[in-house]
Amino acid sequence: MKKYDKVIVGIEKNDIQCYAKRGDILVLASSDDKMKGRLPKEHYFFVSVEDRKPSRYGVIKKATNSLTALDLAKLDYQSRGKDIEDINDEILKEYEDYLDKISKFELDTPMATTWLIKKLSQEKVLRVHKILFTNFSDRAKKEYFGF
Repeated sequence: MKKYDKVIVGIEKNDIQCYAKRGDILVLASSDDKMKGRLPKEHYFFVSVEDRKPSRYGVIKKATNSLTALDLAKLDYQSRGKDIEDINDEILKEYEDYLDKISKFELDTPMATTWLIKKLSQEKVLRVHKILFTNFSDRAKKEYFGF
């Protein structure tokens, strides 16, 4: 199984709806997770695998130890109180795709997740992507994302 060196972590800045502790590994929220406050219609959020705190944005950092999709799935399932025996190949594929997307971006890149609705099929796809904070100064970007 492929090992990954990059993860999305929390930044702990309540003013931009990032409640997860700084440095906590973030995964896509499950249907049971709740966000504090409202999000725009097409936006989604991450949650911490430590305490399930929500975060609208995260930042890519180098993982302390390399991890596989199975490692991330186990962390997520344990934090949700679910049995890790329920992790199957289909679920692992989702975590693998998530880690693959992350690995393509540079360190310290701010990330978000949004729903993309494909026009022809009306299928909803959850995307993980880079986000630009154009209203932030370089100093603010370094404070928020360069830790």
